[in-house]
Amino acid sequence: MNGELSAEEACRAALERLESENPRIGAVVAWDGERALAEARERDGLPHVWRGPLHGVPFTAKDLNDATPYPTTYGSRAFAGNIPAGDASCIARLRRAGAVLIGKTNTPEMGLRPTTENLLFGPTRNPLDTARTPGGSSGGAAAALAAGIGTLAQGSDGGGSIRIPAACCGVVGHKPTRGLVSGAPATYDAWEGFAVNGPMARTVADCALMLEVMAGPEVGDTYAAPPHDGAFAAACAEDPPELHVGVIHEPPSGVLGDEVATLFDAALEVLAHMGHVLEDAEAPLAAIMEPFHTIVLGQTAALRRMLPPDRFGLLEPTTREAVADGERVSAAEYVGAVAAARRATAAVLEALAAYELVVCPVLTRPAVRLDEFPLAAPRRELWRAYYDWHSYTVPFNVTGQPALSLPIGRTAAGLPVGLQIVGALGADALVLALGAALERALA
Repeated sequence: MNGELSAEEACRAALERLESENPRIGAVVAWDGERALAEARERDGLPHVWRGPLHGVPFTAKDLNDATPYPTTYGSRAFAGNIPAGDASCIARLRRAGAVLIGKTNTPEMGLRPTTENLLFGPTRNPLDTARTPGGSSGGAAAALAAGIGTLAQGSDGGGSIRIPAACCGVVGHKPTRGLVSGAPATYDAWEGFAVNGPMARTVADCALMLEVMAGPEVGDTYAAPPHDGAFAAACAEDPPELHVGVIHEPPSGVLGDEVATLFDAALEVLAHMGHVLEDAEAPLAAIMEPFHTIVLGQTAALRRMLPPDRFGLLEPTTREAVADGERVSAAEYVGAVAAARRATAAVLEALAAYELVVCPVLTRPAVRLDEFPLAAPRRELWRAYYDWHSYTVPFNVTGQPALSLPIGRTAAGLPVGLQIVGALGADALVLALGAALERALA
């Protein structure tokens, strides 16, 4: 905090926004205002020398991550009342840095949708147009930020789940380099390392500061981050020097909409005016999609063993269908998909090695209507439609590269559009630096 507000005042303001806005959008699914205020008062009682970099900042945690004392339901009736033993590593780090947890945010069941709706809590609505989705699976997190509920939001991203809702709601979201933020203790290897925890906020600088706090290994982590300087917040303070930026126009799947293309082209003009050298880039991103699909299905099949038989039926129909489809993936097919994903990763990294950063849209279209992807639709049909909407995001989960979603404008209907900035492995600071510079240029 900058000293203008006490931790208690900041927390109280966030809770007042929660009480006024949440009935309209359904972003936060669990909270205890008195507990949060008590935690904030405890922060205010600390000597200044003991106060962390996020002293008193109110934040939310996604309901896929453990954050005591709240249940971790994974947006599922099958896990209702599941009380964790402790905090996930990334949540514990935020709290140790002085941030105050004000509640848990909604997510689709098991994070398996790019929209945020489930049979336990119902849909989360986009604060900018409540007939539309906020995206997913960190949709509750993005909707809360867009509605002014809290300053920071923890999200997670396995196929675009931070970047999709950030783009839909007009906020900032960063998927870190694989291994930079620990997944402990809930999982050490979600979706072969495709899924990672990361920061969401209303500005790039706030995302960067949040990442500094969240970053760092834990005992047992499967992946180690490449070398990096860790000065993410400092990187946002000045414009980066001239960069060689690759531009990806066509999505791996689906068709880029006209309004998104127009705003994307306008952002490219701004980048060129800033002095960066832009060049059309090509990479075999489409080759990543099928192995990604197989791996996600194969891992989803494990839900059968995670739940007692009498609770398995509480899963949503499309989730049960995904489990059944995953059970048909043989061990040989799964191993083959992992190998194919690794080969495709090498090919993409080689194709993009000439560029310091790469830019593309986040989504082919802005936030879709809540009924665009019905809960009762067949799983295969739904997932094909999902990919056509967010195929720009999936490849960089597989490659493990850092990727930022930055708002770059709005459509005629007032819907936000996001630009994706992608860096080399470990280049999170450079990604954030360009994001902050572009944010200033567009202001």
